[in-house]
Amino acid sequence: MMATEGNLTQPQVELVLNCSCNLGESPIYDARNDTLYFVDINGMEIHSLMLDTRHHAVFKLDEPIGCVFLTRQVGTVGVGTKRRLMKVRLPVHPVGGNVDIEEIGALDADSVDEQCMRFNDGKVSPSGTALIIGHMHSKWREGHQGRLYVWLTESRQFKDVTPPGGIGLPNGMAWNSDNTAMYLVDSCAESITQYSTDSGSGVPLVDDTAHSKVINILPTGHKHVPDGMAIDSSGNLWVALGDSGSVVCYDSQTGEELQRVSLPVKRPTSCNFGGKDLETLFVTTRVETGETASQHHGGIFAVRIPGIRGLSPDPCLDV
Repeated sequence: MMATEGNLTQPQVELVLNCSCNLGESPIYDARNDTLYFVDINGMEIHSLMLDTRHHAVFKLDEPIGCVFLTRQVGTVGVGTKRRLMKVRLPVHPVGGNVDIEEIGALDADSVDEQCMRFNDGKVSPSGTALIIGHMHSKWREGHQGRLYVWLTESRQFKDVTPPGGIGLPNGMAWNSDNTAMYLVDSCAESITQYSTDSGSGVPLVDDTAHSKVINILPTGHKHVPDGMAIDSSGNLWVALGDSGSVVCYDSQTGEELQRVSLPVKRPTSCNFGGKDLETLFVTTRVETGETASQHHGGIFAVRIPGIRGLSPDPCLDV
């Protein structure tokens, strides 16, 4: 699964968009219109960037947005907020246009502390029939646990699929090439776990502990926690390490670090492959403060490495 040493060389890093996000996250690429979507969680914004023209548009909602995902209709994205899932139809002409919002699911209000909890990273399974999405507590460093949910298009209901041992801060996700395994980051535990999946839906079988395994990566005592994640065509995992100034490629079977790409900012948050032929790794970042703040903190960066490309285009939720 490891790429050759020659392929893991000469990364090119470019600032794609100087958008000054407070907490940029959830980059997702729609090959149908060559557009990169991402969110500013704290800014309560959905961003779109047309890669051919570099046209950038921002759409404001009224609550924090943990993630954005594609739907079957081009120009309509899905988002997870505090406890709700919504379809958001973005205006063709964003200047003066209004978004059209439709709620498609929600967690029970009585079971969620909306002051401290919100949806975090979420991704559509390769089948397009399920959304896997984490729910996090703002005080996760103090031991408050998160939850993991699946929302199925057939039932339009949430199902709690939190692993039996619990999860501190559910984060980045990725699936292997034949949809038999899903990889999940727990930022609190500083771990990546591989779960076997239901081959039809791609939903992780979290109770099947006999076939799950933790992929060991070097812990840092929460100094550089693993955050968003993507998978390349060789099956290696690319992870944004918070506050490390880098994205790191790991062997998905052994956890061995294969390559570390330095960025011109300190606080990467997530990454995902996109662009023509999926040869670009887009990296979101967050705000930095103080005299040592990087010049383009909160911007979007593109990483290109010869021979490295994404495994497959981002799937669309069948709604």
